[in-house]
Amino acid sequence: MFGRSSVSDSLCPLPLKTPLPKAFIGENPVPGSAQFNPNNESRAMALVAIPMKTKIAAFISLMFAGTLSASDTYVALSGGYLLDTETEFYGFRIGSVLSSDEVNAHHIEVDILTISAPEDYQGVDLLPIQLNYRFTRKLADTVSLYAGAGAGGVMISRGGSSHSDDWAWALQVFGGAMYHLNAQFSLGGGMRFIHFSDVTSGSQSKDIGNDTGVELFAAYSF
Repeated sequence: MFGRSSVSDSLCPLPLKTPLPKAFIGENPVPGSAQFNPNNESRAMALVAIPMKTKIAAFISLMFAGTLSASDTYVALSGGYLLDTETEFYGFRIGSVLSSDEVNAHHIEVDILTISAPEDYQGVDLLPIQLNYRFTRKLADTVSLYAGAGAGGVMISRGGSSHSDDWAWALQVFGGAMYHLNAQFSLGGGMRFIHFSDVTSGSQSKDIGNDTGVELFAAYSF
């Protein structure tokens, strides 16, 4: 009923001597050769120039995102102001719902902040990367309250450069309210209290201690 050729074609759809794509054999093997493309080298140099703290934050976010269920995942962008050090901060977080019912929900999330260098920080930029637990309680169809806590490391850089031993740690608690525009989008605002350990960069050490921030954010649920 079936011809011999149709069976072998289904078992081996590609010819045995199909040439490998260029991505497997490399497009830029030897500088000066006919296949060498200087544009590829420029792109590689541009990748190396990306700040290390940006690479680490992106890697952690992607690794965490790979463990989430798409139907329970959300992302949020935030901006705020630290009251004690009088400087702004910006944040990104990605999280997932661990469990929920009609009123309450429990979340886990990665929270990344970037804090510019104020005078109190002795000219260093801070990148806190924390793992948060967040609890939300729905008050109405469009309004929810939230509260939570987190802990993690703080990457430190001075003048745009970073060093492998320039790390501190941080703890935070936070709370606020959200307004749900629809099933996917929500806006919110709240406060966070952050405790930093001693921040050391190079030969200088600074006890930043505690800080309180106010923030606004926009979130999108998948």
